[in-house]
Amino acid sequence: MHLVFEPVLAYNLTLVIIALLNYGSLYSLARTQTDRIWMASPLAMLGATAPAVASRFSGHLQLTCVFAVVLLLREALVTTGSGRDIRPVRLAAFLVMAYLCSAYFLVIGLAVFGIAVASFGLLRERSQILRVLAAALLVVITLTPFWLARANFEWREHDARTAEEEVLREQYLDVSTRVYSTDAVALAVPSPYALVDLGFSDGIGLPRTIETVVHPGLVLLLALFLSVIVAHPLRRTVRWSAAIVAILAMGPILRVWGSEWALFGDNVGYLPYELTRRLPVLDGLRAPGRFAIALPVVAVVGAASACERLLSDNLIRAAVKPIVAMSVIATAFLSPVSFPAIDGYGISSAGDAIGDASHDVGDAMLVVPADCTGFEVAYMHIQVGTDIPLAGCGPMFQALPWASEMRSYISSPALRSLRCDPSRVGFFYKSGTEPVRLDVEELRREFSVRYLVVDRWALAAAGCEAVSDRVAQLENRFGAEASNSRFSVIDLDALPH
Repeated sequence: MHLVFEPVLAYNLTLVIIALLNYGSLYSLARTQTDRIWMASPLAMLGATAPAVASRFSGHLQLTCVFAVVLLLREALVTTGSGRDIRPVRLAAFLVMAYLCSAYFLVIGLAVFGIAVASFGLLRERSQILRVLAAALLVVITLTPFWLARANFEWREHDARTAEEEVLREQYLDVSTRVYSTDAVALAVPSPYALVDLGFSDGIGLPRTIETVVHPGLVLLLALFLSVIVAHPLRRTVRWSAAIVAILAMGPILRVWGSEWALFGDNVGYLPYELTRRLPVLDGLRAPGRFAIALPVVAVVGAASACERLLSDNLIRAAVKPIVAMSVIATAFLSPVSFPAIDGYGISSAGDAIGDASHDVGDAMLVVPADCTGFEVAYMHIQVGTDIPLAGCGPMFQALPWASEMRSYISSPALRSLRCDPSRVGFFYKSGTEPVRLDVEELRREFSVRYLVVDRWALAAAGCEAVSDRVAQLENRFGAEASNSRFSVIDLDALPH
């Protein structure tokens, strides 16, 4: 998309296409259980706009592709409903697509597909098991190049990290997994119990983000409850699928009302997610709450099946139509999803200041403080809006294991001078205790940094006083553009004052 359109338009068109695919696939899924358009269409809309789904549109783009899970579940229901054999090629294609969207979708998509076909006894037949194995073989053949490349990458980066960094990395992965696990209460009620503090996690500095949004929405939650208690053809499938999704989303240790139930001691996982995290390729799944994205999908198909069963009665059908209409309308007002206010972040003015300047190809920008511990989607928006790369690290640096490629960035005295904690980068890379120095020429020569995007909110944190003083020196020397409550931009090519 970026090859055809400019960055902002390409990004937004991608989001629109994904949203349409989500709605279309959910609508098609609901229609497998009901011929009533007035029922399938609102359910699809509720699923596509559920908080657990819609909130991802302001974060990880690949996690918005819920249609990957929907297509797997639909394939299972079409297969069982029509009495046809499992189609290995189609199943393999959907599994590969799910993996390319996100490994989370591969795991949960495979789970709901397996539950659906097993609920109807399809896996009791030897021929069907062989077809599933054939699909698995096709998936392995297709994805083996990706898995081998990833495995080689991990081995190389493991060797590039020091023993201390490896210990810190494991600690970070463990803490982030527990922080971004789902509270059992948060699945049913939008509440602050979606967030948790784990003592030393505050020292690592993990922020609380939309990763903790797991609620499927009030209307869909009611629909899911209805589909669990009402007798209908998919009740067993819905029960098991919802249970598996919820259990995986809870992570390695059960948490209720904001408190962990560490039954076997602190940091000892005992829920099924712990096994998932120990599997090859899937060991990087560090945000269990993402599995909850599939809960609205299960609710949609369950509600469609249950309502079709209930609406066989004319009197009930006459009463349900206005209730459905009012529920959809009420959802728009009572269950809003809050997205970051881009203008409130000051991104537009910061981006305009960079965009208005005549920069050369290869010029880069650096976010200050340069500690690389932020999840800030705001930084990504500046990069997309200006089409200028971020030097060294941007949002989500903590997920990047490129130790072998980051040594010059980690050890640079000039970059260390712009970190609140010069002794480390990100959450687990150590950069030494040598003296730091503010060297503009090194920034330009070694890292092509022309623009310093100063995040004043981050700069106000405790321990950033030295960096704040150095930023003040640069502003006095080069001036600052787009100053506001959040960002200011320093052009290192500007004539010194």
